[in-house]
Amino acid sequence: MQALRRASVAAALCLLALGVPLPAAPTAAEDLVSAYLERWAEFYPSQATAAGRTDFDRQLENIDEASVARWLRFGAAIADGGRQLAASPALSRDDRIDLDVLLNAIARERLTLRTRAVWQRDPLFWTDLAANAAIYLLLRDDQPRPERIAALEARAAALPRLLAQAERALGPTPRDRLAPELVRPAAQQAKSLVRLYRSGLGEFAAAAPEAQRKSLAAAGDAAAAALERFGAFLDRLAGEARGSARLGADYAETFRLYLRTGEKPADLLPRFERDLAALRREVAAYGRQVWPQLRPAEALPADDTALIRRLFALVEAQHDTAVAAYVRFWQELPPQLEAFARERGVVTLPGPRTLKILPAPNFLLGQAFGGVFPAGPYRPDGQTLLLLPVPGAETDAAGRAKFFRAFNRPFSRMIAAHEALPGHYVQLKTAAHQAHEVRAIFPDQVYAEGWGTFAERLMLEAGWGGPLEWLAHYKKQLENCTRAIVDIRVQTTDVSRAEIARFVREEGLQDGQLGENLWFRTLTSAPQLVTYHVGYGEIRALYRDARARAGDRFDLRAFNDWLLSRGAIPLHYYREEMAASAATPRAGAGAPPPPNETP
Repeated sequence: MQALRRASVAAALCLLALGVPLPAAPTAAEDLVSAYLERWAEFYPSQATAAGRTDFDRQLENIDEASVARWLRFGAAIADGGRQLAASPALSRDDRIDLDVLLNAIARERLTLRTRAVWQRDPLFWTDLAANAAIYLLLRDDQPRPERIAALEARAAALPRLLAQAERALGPTPRDRLAPELVRPAAQQAKSLVRLYRSGLGEFAAAAPEAQRKSLAAAGDAAAAALERFGAFLDRLAGEARGSARLGADYAETFRLYLRTGEKPADLLPRFERDLAALRREVAAYGRQVWPQLRPAEALPADDTALIRRLFALVEAQHDTAVAAYVRFWQELPPQLEAFARERGVVTLPGPRTLKILPAPNFLLGQAFGGVFPAGPYRPDGQTLLLLPVPGAETDAAGRAKFFRAFNRPFSRMIAAHEALPGHYVQLKTAAHQAHEVRAIFPDQVYAEGWGTFAERLMLEAGWGGPLEWLAHYKKQLENCTRAIVDIRVQTTDVSRAEIARFVREEGLQDGQLGENLWFRTLTSAPQLVTYHVGYGEIRALYRDARARAGDRFDLRAFNDWLLSRGAIPLHYYREEMAASAATPRAGAGAPPPPNETP
């Protein structure tokens, strides 16, 4: 305990040297974590809004060389104190995990802002801030509208200042350190945000008093004009940029911090390639099994690749043709998923259900954006937004048909288990109710995407859907493995865009559009694409081991409740806990045996 106190005092001295106010008695790891999270909310107010805090809703990020330097110095001081605390044997397991999560977040922040200098090299960093400034305030309706209108006005008024900072940060950057693959989409996103700030804010405030509408409109007009100037600036920059978006020498460290692994990308690549080949064999075997049920009048294709493509085409044929019907289909799924999961004892579901499903707004279409926006740990029963990708208004008939084939009904039924129940929505809401905010704000992505993919499989095994949903899942499994391979190849070799497109189409058995999307995704979010395949494999291994230990006493719901109980932390903590326990979590009932699967 004496060592723990000395470490706390040392951490406190680091903070006092920076002029950081401290709690009255900073003698525990919680105080260090709280000090960092408070400064994090000040540095990233739009992220604080996303996490459920409302006291920063009227502030916008203020990022320049001096503020970045102060933020990184502060993080370094916190990290020094955290390492001293972590060295104490008196530290509790929960505190040790929280410090580990915090130290990793600080290391990633240093890598992102200092080593990679994204604020000086990647204009998407800035356009993301401009979009995130508004999205939660516009779409979450669990705060009074007048307060949200006032917050939107304040942020819109600050946006010209933020974009001026962006130009000052990006303008002096050597053009061989700016990648046109990043600058062009950022210019597109800036232009797509113009309508949001010029007219979208006014539409949102249509019922507000006239004085408030006028004030918001004036701030929105100024923000839109600044976005137009910024878009033109980025257009010029795109013509001059001649750098590469590949991470190069920074990829290995990014990979290590993001995946929390000591394995090198080059060592994992052959394993992923073997996994892909094994998955193709597994899909073909399943396809031969269900072919007579799906196409009884047709001869079974002899070639595995032809068989798989034919089956995937059957899945794609079951689709909507209009956005309204597609959105309505999705909005009807959560109560069905909830009832099914309760009936089959899959997992304990948090209540009340606060999931809101909406089509992705137009201003996000520059990134083809969709996904889950959680309520956050500071407002655990606030709304979780699930934004659905939708074709833009400018999409032609062929593009709309392609979109609806990709987002077909069997795929939507299957992937809703990943995105909603019992996947991300359940995991995120459960985490938001826990006492460890740091784990919810900086979740381990291998765990998070692993849980989502694991949830797909659990529901299918329990009887959710039939052969078409299973085939949609297998297609997604092939995609996940393909994504992992593409991410590593793009970032560690000189593979070309054309070669990636061919690999995705011919070996991943995906459509051509995915090859184009993956090229952009790995350039802008590496190594996030690896987390799906790795995370699913790690969680599935835990599941197999738990079943083997418990035998016929295994209880699926008890296992999943335990797997959600500590939050989205590195999975080795769960494995250590299971290994140290005399018994695997169980409550008595059996679970259906899993079908054959790729090891």
